[in-house]
Amino acid sequence: MESDGGVPHGSYLLEVTEAVVKRRPEDVRALQARGIELLGEAGFVRAIGVASGFDGINRVADAIGIPLDDRFGSLEDAFWEQTKINEYSEGAVVRIRS
Repeated sequence: MESDGGVPHGSYLLEVTEAVVKRRPEDVRALQARGIELLGEAGFVRAIGVASGFDGINRVADAIGIPLDDRFGSLEDAFWEQTKINEYSEGAVVRIRS
């Protein structure tokens, strides 16, 4: 069963996202007319941009080893503990001497 996620035109947006993530330009072109009808031309372009952007971010995170879910949580927690990264404060100021 498809879900719209409670988002207007959510099912359509999922179709577009799947076509972008699976790198199927022919499917994106096939969805274009319907997207322009539902979202307008600018909305369709934004939908493609958002899907592409998130896909790109996920690919970069995966490539550099950043887990995107809790599968590796315990390993990450151990790394943070070992490096003592939790001891750094958001308010800390690092000064670089030139």
